Amino acid sequence: MENDDVSLWLVEEEDFTNPQPDEDPNGWQTIAPEHMSIFMSSSLHIADIQRLGLVTMASQELELRQGQANAA
Repeated sequence: MENDDVSLWLVEEEDFTNPQPDEDPNGWQTIAPEHMSIFMSSSLHIADIQRLGLVTMASQELELRQGQANAA
């Protein structure tokens, strides 16, 4: 299957309604890494992916997700 045959869908954001930010000794708010979001091209609309020139990255992400699904 080629990547052109597969649509890129928007991934639903995780619901961290209250990530419990803490403050460090300098007063900066901090959030635990497990509550942080990692930017993935699939979190964008296809028009934004194309506009930002992220088509190659989106294609690579898709291949990684397919490999992960096959391994599961």
